[in-house]
Amino acid sequence: MIIFKVMNEQTLWELSTLDRVMDSVILSITIVVVAVPEGLPLAVTISLAYSVMKMKEDNNLVRRLDASETMGGANQICSDKTGTLTQNKMSVVSIYIEDRIDTEINHCQEETKQSFFLNVSINSTAQLLFDEKQKKIVRQGNQTECGLLDFISSKYDQDYVKIRSMNKEVFGIPFSSKRKRMTTLTRSPFSKDKYIVCTKGASEIVLEKCTKLIGEGGVVADLDDDKRAEIRNKVISNFADQAYRALTIA
Repeated sequence: MIIFKVMNEQTLWELSTLDRVMDSVILSITIVVVAVPEGLPLAVTISLAYSVMKMKEDNNLVRRLDASETMGGANQICSDKTGTLTQNKMSVVSIYIEDRIDTEINHCQEETKQSFFLNVSINSTAQLLFDEKQKKIVRQGNQTECGLLDFISSKYDQDYVKIRSMNKEVFGIPFSSKRKRMTTLTRSPFSKDKYIVCTKGASEIVLEKCTKLIGEGGVVADLDDDKRAEIRNKVISNFADQAYRALTIA
């Protein structure tokens, strides 16, 4: 418009021209104010989507857009596909019971065994089911709990389903990252007025909650600070050094 006026030798600035310029400026500011807040999420999404596509070209698959920024800054990514390094199948390889580390519990007193079987069966939501098509036992639920059930079922011929039916759950607190343990309350099979509390979880957490332990020969003894430190150093740390997933059952 200004160029047109100059070429036609008209007056460059007129009141009407100034009004049009101001109207254009106001319109531009209005568009920016309205469009930017509405278009910002779209712009961010498009930017992240573009980043995801670029990382895909480097064989770095990001499933969530909001993780692309973090993954884009990673220098090394270590991953494992189930079936190559691991099978996602937990099993009991070592156990500390009656003040002794072993791979089985045959040396334990019968009462200690029954307490162990009860805790593993009751304080769990996992199941071992027989698949007719595959003709094998299929694990259902938490793999750690499945490993414990398989341990008592295959090695000691214990029917966890029967144990559960004979000891009905009265109250239960599921595992949480805050408590780091799972607790189940069941009525004692020997007395209607007594209850049994079964707990399993992170070794350090459960160990600190205990005041008694089943020692050698099935003798129940006080658990003092010195014994806790001994268990923590000789058992829990030993298992951790071997990359075991250590659990304490009480």
